[in-house]
Amino acid sequence: MNCREIAPHRMSIYAQFDEDGSQEQIASNRGWSEFGDWVETLNASDFPNLAALWEDGATSDIRELTSEVAKAVKSAPPSKDVKTIAKFLLSALRENAKAGCVLVTNGMKA
Repeated sequence: MNCREIAPHRMSIYAQFDEDGSQEQIASNRGWSEFGDWVETLNASDFPNLAALWEDGATSDIRELTSEVAKAVKSAPPSKDVKTIAKFLLSALRENAKAGCVLVTNGMKA
């Protein structure tokens, strides 16, 4: 098997809270890409913080993002794998609700 074919699927994506805050693993690279494909099916004006997290890799309204992710899962049910990523993201958001922002990283601190 070609290492280039399998390596990207094993890399992880993290939600990082604040500039030097905690990091929570939320997805693989492939999973995050699938999550983004789902986010792109949503109306960005209905889910502005979720769209910003996907498009910009960051948002500062964690409370609203938490609400948007939960609402999006109910209103536009994703695949099983994407739903699992949404659950990981929701858990991380709830555990870090007092943070000032959340960033998507590859595990490197901002």
